[in-house]
Amino acid sequence: MAKLGVGLLGCGGIGLHHARRLVRQEHVELVGVADAVPEAAASASAELGVPAFAGYDDLLARPEVAAVLVATPNHTHREATLRAIGRGQATSSARSRWPGPSESATR
Repeated sequence: MAKLGVGLLGCGGIGLHHARRLVRQEHVELVGVADAVPEAAASASAELGVPAFAGYDDLLARPEVAAVLVATPNHTHREATLRAIGRGQATSSARSRWPGPSESATR
């Protein structure tokens, strides 16, 4: 069975927490990380043994990224998630609550 290529957006504590578990999954391959803070992406890259990307779009453009774990700061989840969905990638968000319909419709 082919592995699902996953990209990580956001390399802070929560992102690393999830990524460390992802790399242990049999049918998942973490294929890259990206963060708005280059040092955070570089550190996660070194720990996890995957490439770091300068920006979210650079990682999302990779053909091996079939799914994305969004672990960016809460106020950026919507934009990051929509960018991935716009490229046809499945998404999972580390956010605990999405805004209601009225807030989503106005953004």
